Amino acid sequence: MSKQILTAEHAAELAVRIQAAGPFETAKMRSAREDRNSARVDGGREEEPAIPPAAWGLAAFAEGAVKKAGARWAAANPQLVWDDLLQVGRMGAAAAALTFNPSKGAFVAYAKNDINGAIRSYASEMHENVCIPADLVSSTQRGSDAQKAAAGAWSNTASLDTDDAESVPLRERIGAPEPTLSIEEKQAIRATVKTLSQVSQRVLALVIDADMTSAAAAKVLLTSEQAVRANLKRALAALAPLLKELLG
Repeated sequence: MSKQILTAEHAAELAVRIQAAGPFETAKMRSAREDRNSARVDGGREEEPAIPPAAWGLAAFAEGAVKKAGARWAAANPQLVWDDLLQVGRMGAAAAALTFNPSKGAFVAYAKNDINGAIRSYASEMHENVCIPADLVSSTQRGSDAQKAAAGAWSNTASLDTDDAESVPLRERIGAPEPTLSIEEKQAIRATVKTLSQVSQRVLALVIDADMTSAAAAKVLLTSEQAVRANLKRALAALAPLLKELLG
């Protein structure tokens, strides 16, 4: 049997049927639901809205993209389970179908971001240290060279005053102000930072060292702005006692 091709007419027909089954949860509503679920301590979770059959029908045409995305993530992260990656990727394709408009172009190309986003969220939730496939991170998404260098500074417990590959101090490259803490105080802070998760360390590097907004840091880390804010809040809470002692 030959592979079924998704024509523009068929995609438009499915899009109309999908929207007729709505309205669906908006991005703002979904973010609020995820916030409530994260804050719950009783183990209960609000269920995600049901996806209509027409959306699954459209999502099925992105199966090739789901498998390719799953293969890239599995290659970069052997600890991830292949079947789970496929299931999560299909959910991402279905989520893309809910907001697809034929005027936005081909569905498969439109769905790739949601597919990879769903897999990334699943991987980050299941494992603390997750490697993002190199081909999914462009130079613009990673930010400037100075910001990348600043991100590495935290993980390597290096100083912003350390010269980079071009013998220029990172502090000068990112325009950071001169330090007001002693070397011993900075070492104490970095020792505490090293006890945090790698994700929290990267968030601190981008938001604090590189002075990026949560939205910009989210693009660099290929995660949601909500996740960046949550990690930053946890990291600052862990650092609060030490900073209070040092800074009064």
